Amino acid sequence: MSLCVALEIGLDQLQLGALSSHAGETPQYWAYGERLTAGARLSEALDRIANAFFRLIGHRPGADDLVLVSAGHAFHYARYHEAFGDLWQICQRVFGGAEIRLVAADGQASPLESLTGGAADYLRFLETTFFGSAYLGLRLLNKGIVVDCGRHTTAVVPVSDGRIDPGLPYDFQHLFTRSRAGRLLWIGWETPVAGAAGLVPPLSKPLSSGPTCGGIGALWYMQRTDGSQEMRRQVLSYLAQLMGNEGVPQTVLQQVGEALYACAVARLARKLRTHIADASGTPEVLLVGEGTPLAHAALTQAGLASSRILAPALASGPPPLRWSLFGLALYGWEQLLGLNGPQLVRGPLVIGETSA
Repeated sequence: MSLCVALEIGLDQLQLGALSSHAGETPQYWAYGERLTAGARLSEALDRIANAFFRLIGHRPGADDLVLVSAGHAFHYARYHEAFGDLWQICQRVFGGAEIRLVAADGQASPLESLTGGAADYLRFLETTFFGSAYLGLRLLNKGIVVDCGRHTTAVVPVSDGRIDPGLPYDFQHLFTRSRAGRLLWIGWETPVAGAAGLVPPLSKPLSSGPTCGGIGALWYMQRTDGSQEMRRQVLSYLAQLMGNEGVPQTVLQQVGEALYACAVARLARKLRTHIADASGTPEVLLVGEGTPLAHAALTQAGLASSRILAPALASGPPPLRWSLFGLALYGWEQLLGLNGPQLVRGPLVIGETSA
């Protein structure tokens, strides 16, 4: 049996995906993830999630299996390199004798135990959870842009002739270089609504499912006629608290919510317009992530025709859970294990429920 496990560690979320198959069979994809509650310990959370995941797939990684890790959690540590020291110890315990590799922003997959170059060496692996989406772009676009609008950030990744971010150096300063180039944007589906208006972000309480009631995505749900009425009630209540007056009429709160969402779209559109202009001709954009509705609205406001905005799809079967996670597993499966993965195709983007 061949197995490639992908682990994405976000600011407040752990996700595990895997491609597996027996000789000659079509690979099967599995995915599982959980949000991390405030104060949760990474080691305990990964233990719990990994045990549930391996029960799901009926197999634990062994010496012949590969585990790929992309990390975006280091901002929780006072010293970034300490995050990866902890990560190595945790992964060694959870994944046993499997080969464990940490994915850099350019796709270089280094064995965790080999990283001994100190803090500067580890900087190459900061905030690389966009790589799985970027790999999908390499598979589906000859030349274009991948936009991965996640919960807290939006990654903008030009791809051209089999290369990611052509023209940007991928050394220990990659995070800062990508930020300065506008390719790492601190806006996403759960950015607090006050952040869309340039105010100090308020605290927001998480809902049992869906985006936080104080997040930009909640404003999109609020405007949907087929959306959850409970979600709409909570969002309107949150907006009333934000305005400091529980007695504000719902019609006014609705208008405020729509205006704040429009601010978020305009803010992201200003950033994306630059990348569209920098691309030669009219680029194709592959759009993924939980914040697909936000990014789609921003791209069209930036002047890109909807026909140029594409979504990944599988040639057969339903779409996988978490495209970026699937892309990371596919990268390991195809490029590191040398196996044939599921066939990918390009499709038109359909805006309905968010497509992660």
